[in-house]
Amino acid sequence: MKFKTIRMRTLMSVLPVVIASMFFLTIISYLSAKSILNKELDAKMNSQLGQVVENIQKNLDKHAAIPMDLARITENTGANLTKDNYAAILKNIITNNNDTLGAGIWYEPYEYDNNTKFFSNYAYKNNDKVVYTDEYSSESYNYPNQAWYKAAVNTTNKIVWSNPYYDSTSKLTMVTATAPFYDQNKKLLGTTTGDINISNIQKMVDSVKIGNTGKAVLIDNTGLFMAGVPNEKIMKAKVSEDTTIGFKSIASDLLSGKSGNTTYTSSNGNNIIYYDTIPSTNWVVALTIPQSELYAPLNSLLIKSSIITIISILIAIAVVLLFSIHISNKLKQANLISESIAKGDLSKNIDVTTEDEIGLMYTNLNSMSDNLKDVLINISQNLENVVATSEELTASAEQTQMASEKIAISMQELAEGSDTQLNSSENAVKIVEDIGSKMHNISNNVQEVSKTSLHSLETAEKGEAVIIKVKSQMATINQNVALSSKIVHALGGKSNSIGEIVSLITDISDQTNLLALNAAIEAARAGEQGKGFAVVADEVRTLAEQSKNAAEQIAKLILEVQTEISNAINIMDEGTASVKTGLVIVDEAKNSFDDINNAVNLVSDKANNVTKVIDEIYKATKEMSISIEQISKISQDTTGNTQTVAAATEEQTALMKEVANACENLTKMATTVQNNISFFKF
Repeated sequence: MKFKTIRMRTLMSVLPVVIASMFFLTIISYLSAKSILNKELDAKMNSQLGQVVENIQKNLDKHAAIPMDLARITENTGANLTKDNYAAILKNIITNNNDTLGAGIWYEPYEYDNNTKFFSNYAYKNNDKVVYTDEYSSESYNYPNQAWYKAAVNTTNKIVWSNPYYDSTSKLTMVTATAPFYDQNKKLLGTTTGDINISNIQKMVDSVKIGNTGKAVLIDNTGLFMAGVPNEKIMKAKVSEDTTIGFKSIASDLLSGKSGNTTYTSSNGNNIIYYDTIPSTNWVVALTIPQSELYAPLNSLLIKSSIITIISILIAIAVVLLFSIHISNKLKQANLISESIAKGDLSKNIDVTTEDEIGLMYTNLNSMSDNLKDVLINISQNLENVVATSEELTASAEQTQMASEKIAISMQELAEGSDTQLNSSENAVKIVEDIGSKMHNISNNVQEVSKTSLHSLETAEKGEAVIIKVKSQMATINQNVALSSKIVHALGGKSNSIGEIVSLITDISDQTNLLALNAAIEAARAGEQGKGFAVVADEVRTLAEQSKNAAEQIAKLILEVQTEISNAINIMDEGTASVKTGLVIVDEAKNSFDDINNAVNLVSDKANNVTKVIDEIYKATKEMSISIEQISKISQDTTGNTQTVAAATEEQTALMKEVANACENLTKMATTVQNNISFFKF
């Protein structure tokens, strides 16, 4: 079962512990008290039991001294005493003990004298007088056959006790103590007796009080009740047979001859009984007390402890309830502010009145609310800036994107223009080089310009055209010559290879000839043994094959060389033709330049000025060539940089698109956060 409130949880957590603790404390207290009570009871009951046994034993010992004294007197005097002497002794001795009822001296048959079979002397108390009699010396009584006499005859003890018996005449319960006496040779001469009235012992047992309802019981060695029970059972009922007192179930324990304690059930409930044996008579003294009386203080303690436990539990419940209510009220206040914070109201605080953990929690809640308020205010203000900045950044990103697109287009156009400029620069370099060369030639030949301007101009134009043709032809010749040079070099390499192969073939041929010659000579000399020169013959064949392969390679190389030579011849023919054409053109140029020379002579003065100008132009041309080369390099660099810028611009354009999208998302998120923050009240 789940409990939703702290009050119930506290009760259900603490109350079982308190109840269990009080319960166990009560049980432990009860058991401890019971243990202590049992120990005290054992000590008290055993002490009281020992005292009763001791008192009874003292009483019996006091009485037993009488027959024992008589036995010693008889042993010392023997038959020297007369009846009158014995009568005087007996009357005197029985007055030594109030409980002694009578005493007697009993000789064995014919031991007093040979003529007297039964000789006995007996004195007893009759009211306040002591009476002597010898009537028990008769044949009819025949005292040697009495049980008390036989018990003394057959014992080695100094004294023997008879079982208790009830004297109907005196209406008293008595016990006889019998002591044997002997002659100097330890021969049995007879016995002495003392009859004790155990009424005082019975009264003493009856007077023992164990608590309010406890009592003492005296039982003889046969189980016969002697005292401590109703009168109708004294000397009549046995513990093993009687069912009203309740001793029947423990009769074997009581008559075992040992001391101890046990429990039994009677009409008044369960009882505890402590018992011990009187050594001289084997009588059993038992002290019994009802458990209800014995444990009455313990039960009272248990009841009081239970009441205290219940009161303590009620007090604990009240304390826990008050404490849980206090804690619950404190937590309700904390719950109210946390609920306000959950609803977005940060304007409330809790009054802190304590310095305990709850007060610290209140302080922390107030601090949390204030800090959250400050954070939300700062976030709200910053979000406004973020929204404005995001909008500006979005606009800037869009403008940057448009500008980047324009830049990309311009960079593409600039790259194309740079390529064109690069090509134009390269062409310009060539033209400038050509112009420089022409200007140099013009500078050398300007003095030969015709005297007339028109003729000089026409001649110069023709010369320029011719010079261009000459340059073209000469370039062709140059290329052909270069190609011819390469071919010649290739032919040289091939020729070297052919030389090495031919050398190898020559060597092989020489070795082949030598080997063949040696093989023939050796074979002729060796006869049958010339078979060993088969190896030489094999080598000859191998070399022959290598010679054949080399010859084939030579043939291939020769064909290639012939092909290359043929190509070289063709190229050389073309070169020759070009040279011839060049010669014709040169002749024409020569004629033209002759005319120019004639014309230049006409304008020599002007030619000098022109020479100066041409020199300046030539220098300027060189500078312009260098500048154009630098422009070409710059154009190359510009082209590369322009392409890089174009790529970067494209990347920037894509990035600006992402920035714009991010700014839009940021604006949306900021707007969402502002809407969420508007939930709170400051």
